[in-house]
Amino acid sequence: MIRTSSFLLLVLLCALATACGVQATASPTPAVLPSSTPREIPSTVTPTPLPTPTPSPSPAIPDWMIQQQMAMTQAAGSDIQVLEHLTRYDIDLAIGVESLTLMGKQVTWYTNNEGVPLDELYFNLFPNSSRFAASMEITSASIGGQDIAFAYELDHKAVKVPLPQPLQPGQSTSVNLEFRARVPFVQENHYLVFVFAQGVFSLGDWHPMVAVYDDDGWNLEYPEGTVGEIVYSESAFYTVRVTMPIELQVLATGVEAEGTVNSDGSLTVVYYSGPVRDFHIVISDRYEVVSGTVGGTTINSYYWPEHETCGAEILWFASVAFNLYSQLFGPYPFTELDLVEADLWPWAIEWPGFILVGEPLYSDPQEVCGEWHVVHEVAHQWWYSVVGNDQVDEPWLDEALANYSTVLYYRMVRDPEIAEATINEHIHQRYEAYVRAYGDGIVGGATRDYSRSSYYPLVYAKGALFFEALHELMGDEAFFEGLRRYYQEHKYGVATPEGLLAIMEQAHGEPLHDFYEHWILSAEGA
Repeated sequence: MIRTSSFLLLVLLCALATACGVQATASPTPAVLPSSTPREIPSTVTPTPLPTPTPSPSPAIPDWMIQQQMAMTQAAGSDIQVLEHLTRYDIDLAIGVESLTLMGKQVTWYTNNEGVPLDELYFNLFPNSSRFAASMEITSASIGGQDIAFAYELDHKAVKVPLPQPLQPGQSTSVNLEFRARVPFVQENHYLVFVFAQGVFSLGDWHPMVAVYDDDGWNLEYPEGTVGEIVYSESAFYTVRVTMPIELQVLATGVEAEGTVNSDGSLTVVYYSGPVRDFHIVISDRYEVVSGTVGGTTINSYYWPEHETCGAEILWFASVAFNLYSQLFGPYPFTELDLVEADLWPWAIEWPGFILVGEPLYSDPQEVCGEWHVVHEVAHQWWYSVVGNDQVDEPWLDEALANYSTVLYYRMVRDPEIAEATINEHIHQRYEAYVRAYGDGIVGGATRDYSRSSYYPLVYAKGALFFEALHELMGDEAFFEGLRRYYQEHKYGVATPEGLLAIMEQAHGEPLHDFYEHWILSAEGA
């Protein structure tokens, strides 16, 4: 078991709200955490940052880059200049509140970053998955002003857009799509992220999203059901203009740049995202907010009025975890992080710069305002949002690391007795109960390999135990140096288990392959 050592204490965080810049921007006052939470934390020493690649000089920065820099911290703003090869989405989205429909016009700028010519582009239509209980259709497609005969595939879960001529490596094109979608309405929501429930539109994975092309070709297949994630995507830049009734409030990935009242009385709000893997939108008139700043990032906790106490405590949890992870892993590059209450299952789920927190976590006193879940999803802002991976075929890579990051938070922030009891509940008990009932299993499977009973105990819990054992084997300095290099070298990209292993071996100075095989690819037990 890893205990907080002198090295770890040096990279702790400011624990007082005043030091972190946490302050209310609405009427609520941040609540006082339970007395079991330590209020005095040793002073910090930030590790020497890894060198950041310097972009080549550019005679002029395009307007779209200047706009996207609005979503980035001052230190990270120059990152955009070496990311011009990423896909760009420019989307006009109209919300039909009474009809529960979306109408969209999307321009996609796509660069062929592969080593082979591409004859077509594929877009995933996630609302047509059975998991979403919704529907989406493409109403028109064009390239260069010419209509294109697109074709649905995989039971309308993907659409193929043929290109007029092959797109050679390094070449770019733009595709215009118009689409509409139906948003399902439910009284009580379970598992849906594209839904209208309890007066809140939650719009997850709501637009035609370019599929990932890799060594296996276009990634179009994803599992049905409610186990794990189905979205595997690459970083892209979003400019999104949302038009809706003026009395509603829109919350979204990225930063709000401007709002315009239209002649019909509706409101159009413009968002810029920076390099993100997808873009979440919430629309409602229910929210109050408490906000704070940590470094160059504003953290907002949006909650329903009846949950003021947990709304403030969630801001505290998120701010403390955010500061800790910034120092342990590397600086967060975006200027905003939103945590938003929604009628979901009793935990939380992440998008880049955006976390949905399930309503049961605000009202169940046993959940301590969802502290474990909030801290876990904040960790995903490093392990998934910035450093991506294939969540469909290799879900453990971000989930296990986010879960072990949560373990680190508890051991470095919380009272030791409470920390170990909580870790035991979420990690050891869940894994050991599964082993007693079913025997052991592997961590490194694809999402489709797991059931609801096996997914968390193996991918999350046993996966976290792998990182705990790796930490103990490597020691503090090598372990955290490896994670910081992993974060820096795979920022905005798609990491692989092999890439993680190579970096940790380099930091450790010894091979780790057998250790990795035992923990991740075998069922021999922790």
